[in-house]
Amino acid sequence: NEACPRHDLRFVKPGKRETEAIIDSSAYSLKNGAEDLYGRASSGPLPHRAYLAEARRKRHVWQPGDYHYIILEHSATDGHWGETYQLVSLGEPKPEYVKAMRAVDEAIRAAAAAIKPGATVGEVADASDRLLAEAGYAAPRQPGAPARAIGHSQGLDVWEFPRIAADDPTIILPGMRFNLHPAVALADGAVITHCDCWISTETGARRLYTVPG
Repeated sequence: NEACPRHDLRFVKPGKRETEAIIDSSAYSLKNGAEDLYGRASSGPLPHRAYLAEARRKRHVWQPGDYHYIILEHSATDGHWGETYQLVSLGEPKPEYVKAMRAVDEAIRAAAAAIKPGATVGEVADASDRLLAEAGYAAPRQPGAPARAIGHSQGLDVWEFPRIAADDPTIILPGMRFNLHPAVALADGAVITHCDCWISTETGARRLYTVPG
């Protein structure tokens, strides 16, 4: 699954068209064993998340200073899905975006550290929520307010329960999948996030990615 975004990055450069990279990456995925595909992409001067319909409509040609979100999800080994979700900067990113991404990284690590048998899914999300609140990127959730999801599970379908949110009481057992992607929304409208995938073990959690995180 990680080979696909690496392949996509070969095309992400000024002067190239976003939709052409998506088509090529999809073909690469199918050629290399993907049984089914789900993707999202968005590009422009402001990091934002969107569906492929926007990419097809805009037919964006990358410019210096653009940001590109690419979400590639594939089912391959015995029908099991994997997710990669990355934000790419075509140039030097704004310092406030770098700072926000570092907070997202820390929130993911805090959530992953809370994954262990006997804990709840809600405790995993709460660890991420607390860190982002302490960093000034989120307000503490008020009693009775709905919890915002920081991710989801995944297996034989592209999206599966449990929904990883602070109000989810599901007890964690070994072998559960956690796709963690907490997000930071900034005042200029930018949304900063990426995904890291983990699986619960007998004693904690194991990271499924091999890319640096």
